[in-house]
Amino acid sequence: MNKTKKHLISTYLLISLPLIIGTIIPQVKGNPGPDLTNRGPSYDAFTPNKAVPGGTNITVWCDVLNQGDTASGDFNVSFYASINAIISQSDYEIGKVFVSSLSASTWTDISWSGPFPSDIPNDTYYIGWIIDVDSNIVEENEGNNIAYETVSLLNVVIEAELYNRGGPNGGFQYSGYTPTEVMPSVTMFTIWCDIENVGLKASGDFNVSFRASWNPIISVISEEIAKVFVPSINSDSYADVSWTGIFPSIPFDWYYVGWVIDVDNDVVEGSEDDVGIAEFSPLKVSDKPDLTDRGSSFSGLNITSAEPGVTPFLVSAEIENIGLQPSGSCNVSFYASLDNNITGSDIYLGFDTLPPLLNGSFSYVEWTGIFPNITIGTYYIGWIIDVNSVVDEGNEKNNKAYIISQLLVGLPTSKKGIPGYDFILMVSLVAVFSVIYILKKRNKV
Repeated sequence: MNKTKKHLISTYLLISLPLIIGTIIPQVKGNPGPDLTNRGPSYDAFTPNKAVPGGTNITVWCDVLNQGDTASGDFNVSFYASINAIISQSDYEIGKVFVSSLSASTWTDISWSGPFPSDIPNDTYYIGWIIDVDSNIVEENEGNNIAYETVSLLNVVIEAELYNRGGPNGGFQYSGYTPTEVMPSVTMFTIWCDIENVGLKASGDFNVSFRASWNPIISVISEEIAKVFVPSINSDSYADVSWTGIFPSIPFDWYYVGWVIDVDNDVVEGSEDDVGIAEFSPLKVSDKPDLTDRGSSFSGLNITSAEPGVTPFLVSAEIENIGLQPSGSCNVSFYASLDNNITGSDIYLGFDTLPPLLNGSFSYVEWTGIFPNITIGTYYIGWIIDVNSVVDEGNEKNNKAYIISQLLVGLPTSKKGIPGYDFILMVSLVAVFSVIYILKKRNKV
């Protein structure tokens, strides 16, 4: 009896042991190969939730987890728009992303950004993705490679779509501002950008608000510089938008400069993420003096023509401090120039010393002396304020001025002789004729 029991037990073990090993060991070992899957709904999303085909920039992202025991190797993830929650390769592909090999028990962030494809009809879509869409990876489980965004759907619409030309953080060749240092309520400021409509309908009229922000995030809570009205922009067209005026009163600081497109939400668009930013050349709003010429009504010359090295000459101007702080003393240098771009390389005439000026005050300056011996011609007479740059000003680009009417530099009429004849030649001829005349008279005698 005992022998029979032992035989039965031995037989049972021989039959059941392989089954036990085959069942338990894989559970202990886990997934012997790679196993790619979506990490979970907390790590995926897309923006915006409305798009114009061929126009709206869309971003979609997810996390892919390798829950297997070995590295995956390289693979691709494709994002799709589907009319239902069953994501497949027959849906509309939005974009494909290459992913480098993923180690066991690790995950990676996957994202795709770009214009929403133009061949997707207007409708409401689920946004999903297929991991290892090209089946490059042999996985332990091939049934967990598909996922979709469960929180929101994407509406594809036929509408306008306004963007900063060149992108929200680009297009610097189409935008800019000057100067880069300003004083509130003082400095003349110019800013410009291009706005394009990449949508499928005309935009209708809207406003662009130029803003100054302490950080690169331009929004309606940033300091407003100015608002500009923009007429309707047709589909696939753009408009130049600019503003010039006195810089408004905002706190002294350094700023990023940008703009909010359709700031009042007058235009129905695919995406309302309508901002642009100028290339980071920081704008400084400062509290300084600012010396400038007072204007052509307060400057002049004592003559309209001058003889080089002979004529007494006087040029005068009035200089004012339009800044927010007093200025120190500095020199104003006067020049004669063949063009109206007055520079230090022009013909130097002389200088006058400008006394310290309180903000809002002005002073008279002049240079008087014998006009220098320079080449005969027509000249602009101008001046450079603070020629040695000793005053730290809020605007260093408004320190030049000139007299609009030009000065004629040449010989007086009495010294020019008969027009078209050389003076020395004429004297010589007169002398010759005089000698001939005298000789003839002597011969007659």
